[in-house]
Amino acid sequence: PPAILYSMKYNTFPFMSNFFLEKGRTMKMDTSSKDAFLSWQSGARKKLRELLALDSIPSVTPNPILIESIEIEVGIIREKWVLETAPSLFMPFYVLIPSTENENTPVYITAPGHLGGGKDALVGIKDNPLVKEKIDFYGYDYALYLAHEGFVSIAFDPVGFGERREKGKEGEENILLSSCYEISHMAESLGLTLCGLLVHEIVALIDMLSCWKRWGEIRCLGFSGGGLQTLYAAAIDERINLSFISGYYYGFYDSLLKLNSNCSCNYIPSLYLYFDIADIAALIAPRALIIQSGKDDHLAGERGIVNVLEPMKELKSVYSLLGKENRLYHQIVPGPHHFEKEGIFEIMEKVCID
Repeated sequence: PPAILYSMKYNTFPFMSNFFLEKGRTMKMDTSSKDAFLSWQSGARKKLRELLALDSIPSVTPNPILIESIEIEVGIIREKWVLETAPSLFMPFYVLIPSTENENTPVYITAPGHLGGGKDALVGIKDNPLVKEKIDFYGYDYALYLAHEGFVSIAFDPVGFGERREKGKEGEENILLSSCYEISHMAESLGLTLCGLLVHEIVALIDMLSCWKRWGEIRCLGFSGGGLQTLYAAAIDERINLSFISGYYYGFYDSLLKLNSNCSCNYIPSLYLYFDIADIAALIAPRALIIQSGKDDHLAGERGIVNVLEPMKELKSVYSLLGKENRLYHQIVPGPHHFEKEGIFEIMEKVCID
């Protein structure tokens, strides 16, 4: 046999890489004209729903139950609720309500990422030193930060996080862990997807808010895995008026195919055959969208910020095509993977001006 065969590495990545490059992204966005893009967008959203297996998840009528209501500091009430999002599937969540709220106050659905302890980190509960450390490191208390600025904010435990961890990962000592691996295995063998469950539950919160009619427009904000949830939920549900995605906008090849030990929630069966990340984000256009990127975020892959700027260029072309350039903002912040609070409200104001 050729000598080269004795020096080869026999791993699978070369095959997967070639398959990705040859077979992938068959439903790439069509920006040849505004009409062509809008036609593509309609078909692409339908395809994404199919890939997420959203229509396989049974829905229930929103009937949230109030567990407690306390004043956590002067001017901010924290309510704890539980919502059944599908038969026998229950989501605990907090609502932070500033004293200045009224029927026009925007409400933010804030989604947590990994290694933070779920909703507790988002509302600034630091009783567990492990959670406190991650709040300080990643800037995870953004639901509380929004409430301080006068916005209503909702912080929830996604499936597998916080109070919803599966057996074996329970207990305060394991608060930073999630059960994405276990839930993904259960879901995919049943024709479901973990990402689809995550999106379904944000949609359930939106349904609930639409029934309540207590506040103004609905917005969504999340960092890292929370950015993933924000991206896919906003791509699917057009009731989300503003989306803030932090630490989750990178080309799939570098960030997920090469970095293939990422969390299971990132992986959707057959996704790469149809879309890359710019296509998913293009489903949000022309609604307001802010993307925040850490300049030295390791999750971007070996090419670093280049793997952010390339799909961002594609996304900017979409907003330009639709004549809504002002509704898209890309904020590059110094440092590694983290949520940067400074300056975000000025950016939000800019993208909300039509």
